[in-house]
Amino acid sequence: MLMKSLVGYTVRNETIKEAIINKRISVRVPLFFTEQTNMTEVCRAFKDGHSHMGLVCESADAARNNRNFSDLVMSNFISGKDYSASDEMLDQLNEQNVHGVITLENVIERILQMDIKDEKDAD
Repeated sequence: MLMKSLVGYTVRNETIKEAIINKRISVRVPLFFTEQTNMTEVCRAFKDGHSHMGLVCESADAARNNRNFSDLVMSNFISGKDYSASDEMLDQLNEQNVHGVITLENVIERILQMDIKDEKDAD
């Protein structure tokens, strides 16, 4: 869920699902990378505007499977179909280790070779 879509959201008598279907809250499938993905590819994905956050998976297969699973859940959710996953899909997903999260801030810090401090960081 994109935070900027919640900032301007006017509370209505609707569920989160209804708000997403009615496009009052934006939800996107996350980006998936592997530990071997180079910074150029990560920057390109972030630049394309899909997200500024991605999940780092143990392998290309894990990243692809997680992406496919996320696409399926999202399309079923948006179309109003049952968006729960089968036990088999969840078992497969649980075996696909996600090693961490990478953000645009991480990439910028790597390029600048310094930490970016903001008001939320402890001194």
